[in-house]
Amino acid sequence: MNRKAVVMVFFMLFLLPFVPEANANSCFELKDDVARLQCYDEKAKAESAAPQAADIAQRGSKPCFLDEDDDGRLACYVQQQGAAEHECIRKKDANVILDCFDGLAGRASVDDRFVLLPKPSESRVMIKSDAKPITVMGEFDAKPAELSIARRDGEHFVDAKVALVWQRSMSQEWSWFGAGAWTRTDKASGRKDARGMETGLQWTRQNDSVKEGWWHVVTGSVSHEKNIADDSDATGLGLIWEFGRPSWLSGRWEFVPVLGLQSERGEKGGNDYDVSTAYAIGGASWKRSDTVELFLTGGYLDDFDVSSGVIERDGDFGSIGLKYLLYDKAEKPALKPEIRLVRYFGVNPLDPDAPVNETRLTLGVLFDSIRSGK
Repeated sequence: MNRKAVVMVFFMLFLLPFVPEANANSCFELKDDVARLQCYDEKAKAESAAPQAADIAQRGSKPCFLDEDDDGRLACYVQQQGAAEHECIRKKDANVILDCFDGLAGRASVDDRFVLLPKPSESRVMIKSDAKPITVMGEFDAKPAELSIARRDGEHFVDAKVALVWQRSMSQEWSWFGAGAWTRTDKASGRKDARGMETGLQWTRQNDSVKEGWWHVVTGSVSHEKNIADDSDATGLGLIWEFGRPSWLSGRWEFVPVLGLQSERGEKGGNDYDVSTAYAIGGASWKRSDTVELFLTGGYLDDFDVSSGVIERDGDFGSIGLKYLLYDKAEKPALKPEIRLVRYFGVNPLDPDAPVNETRLTLGVLFDSIRSGK
């Protein structure tokens, strides 16, 4: 096995046991406004069981949780946050004030790019271009279902990608998912008409406050794809680890690192093949405005175990693109249309259908909705 692949595997396995334990009862994870407000109250009561004189002086004559008025209590909470006091207290509607306080507590500090697991008894339905659930809404895992015009090696072609993903939460940290996907590419040099299925588990861990500490999302899956255009098929196993700090996902600049392992076994052209790959990816985006984003990815992959006759890959890859959103992010709609223009360099293991030197103009639609399981 290649030394770089061995180092990457041990690095991932070594760090996981030392990830700080998350609090499964984080207030900002609660979807219901009333339950979330009660959670804030309980936290405030616990913290104020024996208040210090300095705390009383800072809060006024009584702790915030004793204020029976929702607006007043929320304003008191916001006042404790300091710098953002004026932004929230000026808002008159109680629901808006609550949303503002949630933002200060971390719920909106990373905009809509940090996605929490649905609560137990809830499920999540997504329509996108690949068969994995969304974790961090970056270039890796939130690509919409797409219809594209592309140019590769001097050849123009059209393709379409769509996947239906269903995710069910088992706890605040664990969920499982299942998906079905379809890809169609019409090229003079080779046609693809593939149907695929994928299922797996996803584990999410984060600190009680999204504003501090580290977050981690690990996704393990098994997949199968059949290309009826050339009668080839492939079965794969994958492990993806996304991690970072909340400060990397706030503001105009955002950054997400990913480490992964992937093993694929299949048959193509009458020949069996077996490939195992390790990779590392870094993705960044810059929000020029509420509707325009510039994003780029860069990474390295190594096929550390390949069967005879298979070309071994070992090198860099990346992409750069511009995204124009056709919806208002502030409304957080379930249906999110957009237009993308992307230039790819090299073979990204998370997007193997976009190989070396390809330019792609895409009309995409992402659907993401959490539904009650009751």
